[in-house]
Amino acid sequence: VLGHRSRPLGPMPNEDIDWSQLDSLEKYRSYTRYLRAAEEADRKDVWWKTYRKYREEERKE
Repeated sequence: VLGHRSRPLGPMPNEDIDWSQLDSLEKYRSYTRYLRAAEEADRKDVWWKTYRKYREEERKE
């Protein structure tokens, strides 16, 4: 049962793309928007560090 894969329930992603003319597809206009979002996400505290800090503050009290 684990090795058997059933058919997907819906259409496959990118099924409607014409793969014979890849140059005609619209490309991303700029990379800076995605780079900026990645840098902002990198500056945020990660949940496990904030939870650890919360638990340490709880122990001190």
